[in-house]
Amino acid sequence: MNFKKMFKTMAIISIVVLTLLMVTITPALGMTPMYREKVDVTLKPNVITPYNVDTTAPNTRLECRVNGQLVKCNDFWGNKDLEITLKVFDESSTKSYYLVRDYVESKNLGDDLELMPKFFEGTKTQINTEGMKELLFYSVDEKGNKEAVKSQVFKIDKTAPITKFRKPAATNTAKFTVEFDGLDTLSGIKTFVYSLDGGKSLVSADRISIETEGTYTVQVYAVDNAGNEGNVVEFTTTLDLPSNEDDDDDGGNSGGSSSGSSTYIAPQIINLTEAQVKAGYNVVLRERDQLKFRLEGKDYVFKIEDIFNYKVKASLQGVSEFAQRESKTFDLDNDGMIDFKVTIGSVTSTTALVSVIAKEEIAPQVEEEVEEAEDEVEEQFATEQAQEPSFMNKITGMVAGASAPVKVGVGVFVLLISLIAVLLFSRK
Repeated sequence: MNFKKMFKTMAIISIVVLTLLMVTITPALGMTPMYREKVDVTLKPNVITPYNVDTTAPNTRLECRVNGQLVKCNDFWGNKDLEITLKVFDESSTKSYYLVRDYVESKNLGDDLELMPKFFEGTKTQINTEGMKELLFYSVDEKGNKEAVKSQVFKIDKTAPITKFRKPAATNTAKFTVEFDGLDTLSGIKTFVYSLDGGKSLVSADRISIETEGTYTVQVYAVDNAGNEGNVVEFTTTLDLPSNEDDDDDGGNSGGSSSGSSTYIAPQIINLTEAQVKAGYNVVLRERDQLKFRLEGKDYVFKIEDIFNYKVKASLQGVSEFAQRESKTFDLDNDGMIDFKVTIGSVTSTTALVSVIAKEEIAPQVEEEVEEAEDEVEEQFATEQAQEPSFMNKITGMVAGASAPVKVGVGVFVLLISLIAVLLFSRK
């Protein structure tokens, strides 16, 4: 065996390992490394790669107010002048542009590029004329990033509706229903407000039923979707039931049931206190049953208008249709804040479980701001993830830092072996 060649080979391997190890150790010991990274110095004309380039266009949202109070911008029907502010979300300074025009449903938004020179610069505008108006808007930041043109439709109706009804006979011998009607060419009829014999005002979708004997003076007026109140109309009618119908209503034929006969169940009216509404109230209701309650000094009526196909049609600030286990929220005082919630539970062919509760007022815009904040957090997280060191970089950092004492020991050990190998190789 040629020991000289073997020792020579061992010495060369040891020196190479020691060199590689020292190259790694020196940065960990705070010394200047004995190598330099290879840098590409090839000239690349007209290629500029700046750090942290802003290529994100601004995001413009709308804030709408009526008499200084926040209102919903979406599906807006109003009877007062609307003040609109363009709110821009961008890290750099921006300029906003807008244009108000008559709404044309068949016109495509892409056709509006030709209107760009007609846009006005600014962040505030007002809509104060009747009809359907469309607001086009966009923003540009200081980096030149331009937002795509956005569109929002607003509807103004300052004209009161016309109240009409189908007048009943002066005297009636059977229970009857009076149907209300109205005319409103802009926003449309939302509901009717009526009173009996000058009593408390009640809300109805489109009718009232007279089912108890007596003479009634009814006053009613229409309310449109913009909040305009129509003219008050009045009529007087009498219900005089035959004695046999009275007997039927009182539970006649008590000796047994008769095929084809049915027991009449009068609608129930449940009066709730404000404390009950705020705590939440559950009840099973039939058609025509009502919940009357007072909230923040105002009286309201929730009424089951119809139960059909396991769905419920109910009136409260207009008519709403509920499916089973569906909830809807309402802005009862029209201040732009959600303050009431109705939930329909199980529904049978004749009854529905109803839950009502007053909610702490929440601005609809808050939800949009929360969604936007969540989007910003997700974007920031994605950016941080992109800037996070790779797995191999992490490993290199750990080896160069935390393992420095171990590297020094290994280096000394390899150096000693290399010296021994050189000594042995130098012997004859």
